[in-house]
Amino acid sequence: ARMRANALLLVFVVLGAALAVHPQYRLKDSYKTVVDTILSAAQNDTQGFQRLTTMCDTYGPRLSGSTSLEYAIDWLVSEMLTDSLDNVHTENVMVPHWVRGSESLEMRSPRQAKMGILGLGGSIATPPGGITAEVLVVQSFDELASKASQAKGRIVVFNVPFQTYGGTVIYRSNGAAEAAKYGAVASLTRSITPESLYTPHTGSMSYSSNSSIPRIPAAAITIEGPQKKKKKTNKR
Repeated sequence: ARMRANALLLVFVVLGAALAVHPQYRLKDSYKTVVDTILSAAQNDTQGFQRLTTMCDTYGPRLSGSTSLEYAIDWLVSEMLTDSLDNVHTENVMVPHWVRGSESLEMRSPRQAKMGILGLGGSIATPPGGITAEVLVVQSFDELASKASQAKGRIVVFNVPFQTYGGTVIYRSNGAAEAAKYGAVASLTRSITPESLYTPHTGSMSYSSNSSIPRIPAAAITIEGPQKKKKKTNKR
């Protein structure tokens, strides 16, 4: 995967140089006919969606390095060969391998209630007995910084309303690292989605490259989850 990324970078650099030499050249002109043909076929045929449905229903979540992904790839190759596509083959690559364990979340006070949760891809596990701590609900990194003294020893909950994916996903990607800077023991992020039926939406996250900032467990909770926590916090 790393070699492929480097190859793409080289292509972009070369193309950038070519365009600089020929400012009137429009790259899209060279492939517009092909793209238009593909788009037209996709808009007038549901086969692609049917195959996507079959893959998702049959193989379910397909995390990198998982058995489900390997089975899905084998199926995709078989479908491509059935369609008589040219040069269908697979390549061995090194990928991250993260395994989801059992997970649960429970509010203990002022009443007990189980809550929906999904660990973020790449998160470390909690200790065997889990983590029990008070929560600090914030709506931005700035608010977290302003309440730094309150974050130590707590579970930080990022209750950030969805605006755009790019503008909101940073709280899932960087929330744990930011919370850990101020001594938090775990990070929970409101699902990065505008809609919810009490279903958490997960994704990847990353830790700080600064070794002095500890790695803490991180998970996604439903849109309704942080709203409930915020109400309870405000009533105190």
